Amino acid sequence: ETVGKHSNENVAVREVYRQLVEEEGMDPFEVMMTVVDADSLLSTSYLAHVEAAFNKQLDGRRLVYSGPLNTYRNFADAGLLVQMYEIMRCNTDTFHDPLKCYYPQSNYSLSLGFIAELGYWSIDTMPEDVHTAAKAMVNNFGSLSTVAIPALICNDLVENYGDRYTQAKRHQWGITEMAWHFALAKHMNLSFSSWWAVFGAENRRAGSFFSCAQIFASFIVLPSAGVYAGLYWDTLNPNIQAYVYIYFA
Repeated sequence: ETVGKHSNENVAVREVYRQLVEEEGMDPFEVMMTVVDADSLLSTSYLAHVEAAFNKQLDGRRLVYSGPLNTYRNFADAGLLVQMYEIMRCNTDTFHDPLKCYYPQSNYSLSLGFIAELGYWSIDTMPEDVHTAAKAMVNNFGSLSTVAIPALICNDLVENYGDRYTQAKRHQWGITEMAWHFALAKHMNLSFSSWWAVFGAENRRAGSFFSCAQIFASFIVLPSAGVYAGLYWDTLNPNIQAYVYIYFA
């Protein structure tokens, strides 16, 4: 078990389940759990929007509900580079593509019964929010399982560059989700279409292994290939020269 939010949630919610369901006999699908960070400030209408979104679904018991991220509370205290990045991050989360899988970021809600069905939180997975959303998709046979609600959740941004770099490295643990998705194909009795829906959503997720590989390729591999082509242009095959010319022209 690794130290972090995921292991704390795992212990706390198991205890909630024991008290409310096993001792008091409550229906776990009638209990909504909301996960937030210590510095989170929920909109005064957040819980109302969660309830409204839950009631709008044909069956909202096995879905994740999440509001857009907002880190503007201490925005003025950060440097220009951090401010620019946080504006991009919040804008992307608020105006996300409705046709793509929406992933919660730190703060989200789901029923107590659903998280119990998912086996609670994985105790060795750092990106617990992304991993929980992926587990929800697997449970629902590849369907989009996170519902976006129009209620902001404010968090503090990390102000100085050193701490922001440390946080970015922690966020980048999200690339490890790719190994879990490959393992699903081997160890879970999923149809190919269900697995491919979950795997495809991971490929398109910002911060996934494939998106990071694309960024690496665009900033390192392609410029390096261009320099190599320039240095050894006369030795290249004419077809390759034509391709390089068209690509970089």
